[in-house]
Order: sequence, then structure tokens, then C-alpha cells
Amino acid sequence: PSVFGFAVSVHPNDPDTAWFVPAVKDEKRYPVDGKLVVTRTRDGGKSWTLQGPLPGQTFDLAASAVDVDTVYAATRGGLMRSLDAGKTWQPAHLVTSPASMVHTTADGTAYAFIVGIGLIETKEPAFAWKPLNNAFGRHVLLHLAVAPDNPLRLYGVAETGGVVTS
Repeated sequence: PSVFGFAVSVHPNDPDTAWFVPAVKDEKRYPVDGKLVVTRTRDGGKSWTLQGPLPGQTFDLAASAVDVDTVYAATRGGLMRSLDAGKTWQPAHLVTSPASMVHTTADGTAYAFIVGIGLIETKEPAFAWKPLNNAFGRHVLLHLAVAPDNPLRLYGVAETGGVVTS
């Protein structure tokens, strides 16, 4: 079987640094003490280093633009962050509702979607999250992209497949 992963994030300012969750088939992942793991490359994918276990039921990863050792994880238990390259994880937001996506930009802006809260953002390294939009109702944002020529233009994809723009 081929080896693939289900979550990957390339550092916004350093394309040689990326985070990856390896997997073999959807139902079998490489465990560390029975948990999923996160790996990191600093050489463009030539080698990968095991960083540590992921927080439970991780949906998405995003590398910090301002600190190579900081990575975010959108999880069923909320938005998490690691300040030590994925070795340990702490809540990145006070609300522990599921976080469905997290995204960072080269200027240090981080976005996340938390169920019941909506789309939030912060400017790193402050971690002072502020709400941007909670007009999603029962819908969940799964992916986000920021227009490179206009950081106020956001494109999102909901779980329905619908596309929303700011």
C-alpha cells in the first residue's frame, strides 16, 4: 500500500518546512502510544522527524508564520496549539467546541472556525482571538483561502460544498 497523510501544512514563509500526519489507509495510522502523530520536515521533504502525538481527532493543521516551532490543530475538542514543535499541545482558545479548520498567512494572521463561535482570527503572536463571522448557522467551514493580493478577501468551503466569500 502507498503511504499518504490526511493533514499537511507548509510554513507560510519557509517552503522547506512542513508539517504532515502520515497514514496508511484511512483506518490505520502510525501510532505513538496509540495516538496519531505529527511529523515535520525542515529540508523540503527529504527527511521527516517525528514530533509527537496529535491531540485527539485532529481535522486540520496550520504552521505559524512567526515561529517555526508553533503549529495549530483544529480538533474535535477545540482549537489547539503546540509551542514546542508538536511535542505537547494546549488549548489555543477558551471554547472547547469542535474546531473544523485552521489557516495561517505569511503576515502572521491565523484563522480558525469553531462550531458555535464561527470564524475567528488573531495576529500572531498575540493569540487574542476575535470573531469575524458567525452567520454560518448549522454549517461548518472546512477550508479557507486568503486572496494574496487582498487579505480582506476570504474564500471558504462549507461542509455542504458551498463556497462563501467575504
